[in-house]
Amino acid sequence: MKFLKNHKKINIILIVIVLAAACIYKYQHTGLCVIGYHAVVSDADKKENDDPYYMSATQFEKQMRYLYEHHYHTLTMEQVEDYLNGKMLETKSIVLTFDDGYENFNTVVKPILKKYHFKATCFVIGDKLNKKGHKFLKLKELKNDNTAAYYSHSYALHYKEDHTFKLQEVSLKTIDEDFKRNKVDSTYFAYPFGKDRKDIDETLKNNGVHLAFTYNNFRNVRVNDNPYHLPRYMIVSPMPFFYFKYVVN
Repeated sequence: MKFLKNHKKINIILIVIVLAAACIYKYQHTGLCVIGYHAVVSDADKKENDDPYYMSATQFEKQMRYLYEHHYHTLTMEQVEDYLNGKMLETKSIVLTFDDGYENFNTVVKPILKKYHFKATCFVIGDKLNKKGHKFLKLKELKNDNTAAYYSHSYALHYKEDHTFKLQEVSLKTIDEDFKRNKVDSTYFAYPFGKDRKDIDETLKNNGVHLAFTYNNFRNVRVNDNPYHLPRYMIVSPMPFFYFKYVVN
């Protein structure tokens, strides 16, 4: 009888171990979805602008409402870093990012995020902060709060010519100098145009970068990923809603 009881305990322990291993495997291999936007404008402005990187407020809110109604949790960059360090996250976690630092991030995006109690990260181009006009945010407007945090999208490397991306062409010394010129927090970084380079890791580390994000790898972030080459899905206005649901699920 004692043998049977011990045998039963051993089986229960084995079942628990197998289930735990299966959960961990699924967690590690399913990964964390990170999505990236650019500009979100009023519906009236969108009618006058067919740029695929400009999304209407109505389309964006439809996507946020879907996430809210399906109980998604939005993460900060610090929480993404925790995930890469092995911390288990709540189910249905997702990361919202916005590139370039358009003024409409504060005026259009943030009110919608607040409505659904979501958080997002805005990656800002440093030299755009000095431009006159109202297209881009100003330095004084980069104030982290419970809804948004602002980090670097490079200072002056967000340029391309004849399909050649500046970040790929310049020296590592130039990239290092670009980081030092930037007044935007570089703890977290998004590559200009989402185009990374293989030899940049040490430069990022020396400039205090913890995580760096690319684009169009068409997969989720996983716990064993290199923190300086993290994938994101780009979300653009021509994307049908069923594809958005496919990506986030």
